[in-house]
Amino acid sequence: MKIGLSILAVFFAALSSAQLQINEVCSNNETLIYDASGTTPDFVELLNSGSTSINLSDYYLSDKQDNLMFWQLPNEELASGELVVIWCTDEVSGTNYAPFRLNSSGEVLFLSTAEGDLDYAQIPALQSNHCYGRKPGSSNWHLFERGSPGEHNTYKGYLGYAEAPTFSVVPGFYSDAVNLELNSLSDDIFFTTSGSDPRLLGEVYSGPLAIDSTQVIKCVSIKPGYLWSEVVTGTFFIGVDKFLPVFSISCEPED
Repeated sequence: MKIGLSILAVFFAALSSAQLQINEVCSNNETLIYDASGTTPDFVELLNSGSTSINLSDYYLSDKQDNLMFWQLPNEELASGELVVIWCTDEVSGTNYAPFRLNSSGEVLFLSTAEGDLDYAQIPALQSNHCYGRKPGSSNWHLFERGSPGEHNTYKGYLGYAEAPTFSVVPGFYSDAVNLELNSLSDDIFFTTSGSDPRLLGEVYSGPLAIDSTQVIKCVSIKPGYLWSEVVTGTFFIGVDKFLPVFSISCEPED
């Protein structure tokens, strides 16, 4: 989503005075936290950063730039320094349920008042159960491998994800062996040829891989201050004749 420069100018002018702030966001909640019904909606954690209590109903949440007052928060008091978790789903209704989902591929979330006090989060694409948030006393945003909904963000924060590696040869069917290079701007690449998760069992990549039999290559990148990249997977069929369309599925060896 592209934000107009005039809208951003208003945001930056208002951030310093906003008492209620977006503190943590998860747009890909698979098993991190469950709601009362046992489901795992996306969530937003809000923090009263001021010195006095506030009423949440003075604030609005929205993922729509052209409708900042899309959903009014519930009529509840939030004391100074306290946190509240708001579920984001269009499948469940309730006091602390905003009627929209968050996009795990990334989007902008807005918090506003009728008077124009604003805060926002430019949420990046998030891997499963990862969160995007602020550390106590800081306005800077970090990625968190371990979220802490309902608690202050004291876990290690990261600058982002390492850039995912790429294959020099397109996965697919080959009559003869191929030499495969793994490329990335990140510091190190880890890979497996067994279908295992390279973040757990990977070897450090040091040069081209000679693939002379059918193999599943999984690889990731890592660099200091950043989280693992997404896992990149490719299946290379060597000397295999096919007469019908093929759909390749890879899984952990124990599965």
